[in-house]
Amino acid sequence: MSPRLGAIAQITRTELRRYVQDKVALFTLVLMPLLLVFLIGSAFASGPTEFVVGVVDRDGTAASAQLVAALEDADTLQTQSYTDERELRRDIRLSTLSGGVLIPEGYTSDVADGRTVEVAVVTTQADQGSPAVIAAVSGALAQEGAVLAAAAFVADTTGAPPEAAESVARAAEAQMPTVSVETVGTVRPEDESQFTRATFSQLVLFVFLNGMVAAAALVQTRQLGIGRRAMSAPINAGTFVTGVAGSRVTLGLLQSAILLLAGVLAFGVTWGDPAAVTVLVLVWAVVAAGAGMLLGSLARTVDQAIAIAVPSSIAMAMLGGTMWPLDVVGPAMRAVGHLTPHAWAMDAWSAIVNDGAGVAGIATELAVLGALAVVLLAVASVTLRRTLTGQR
Repeated sequence: MSPRLGAIAQITRTELRRYVQDKVALFTLVLMPLLLVFLIGSAFASGPTEFVVGVVDRDGTAASAQLVAALEDADTLQTQSYTDERELRRDIRLSTLSGGVLIPEGYTSDVADGRTVEVAVVTTQADQGSPAVIAAVSGALAQEGAVLAAAAFVADTTGAPPEAAESVARAAEAQMPTVSVETVGTVRPEDESQFTRATFSQLVLFVFLNGMVAAAALVQTRQLGIGRRAMSAPINAGTFVTGVAGSRVTLGLLQSAILLLAGVLAFGVTWGDPAAVTVLVLVWAVVAAGAGMLLGSLARTVDQAIAIAVPSSIAMAMLGGTMWPLDVVGPAMRAVGHLTPHAWAMDAWSAIVNDGAGVAGIATELAVLGALAVVLLAVASVTLRRTLTGQR
């Protein structure tokens, strides 16, 4: 090994040793991410199998009551009657209800005249169960609509009274054979374990967070004059900066490896293409290292570095979709989210896990993250050199 490479390796080891001596750093490196993966994954795994929906029946007729009964007969639905739509929406916001159904006034007359009836379904985008609620309600409404259409057909073709035609249609519905559906596989690898998204989202969040928090150790290195003393030996600024960068990238790779292995061994996660996963993990570790080094070269005190690192990392993680999917927000917030590197990393992970993408399939995301990594490392290196050598 050349003297320069040996010096870089020694600086990397020293910086890592100084970081891991901090018990708080170890907690955020290993224990906290794994705890959150377990809690979030468990919450998804134990999702409700039956949903309570509120119903506001503005029509108040026998026909609308029959529609409510059709909702109640659905295997995954329970209904709760409301007279005030504002109260229903309030309970949905408070998560007392999984959703709501608004039966319009004039429902019976519209049905009798053969007009299209719009029945509103109310849910909240933040609720992960919303798609299941909408599907269950839509199925019940479609079934009731089919019965009413059959009754209209009987009445038109036989001349039977509407009430008698509807009785015939409902009797026929009761005689229809039931179709059982058995799930024999999943479409997406993510569906095989409820811990999959929790694992890679916490990886994105905490690798970047720890990279930023490591700025405090770099500030301390500057304050103690360790860098200047190191460069008084036969070590130039470039060697020292490279060693510091190596320690930060190694830190990100170590945390990523811990979470990926825990996902496989403890949570049964199936990751996608190994090459794509490896490249993405490496690029993300460099992004986090560059951001942390830049902050560490600019912050004046350890407290200032921490005060900037933690809230900014969490804010970017929230905007970037690590705490909730960007699919549930509007286009404007989705665009704002993609101003953060986290959104591009999450897009890449979703493509690998959900779509089976390889390196080529995440080329755009890797290009954006790679360019950002180069810029952050370049600016951080120049700034740190000037700080250590006393240049302005």
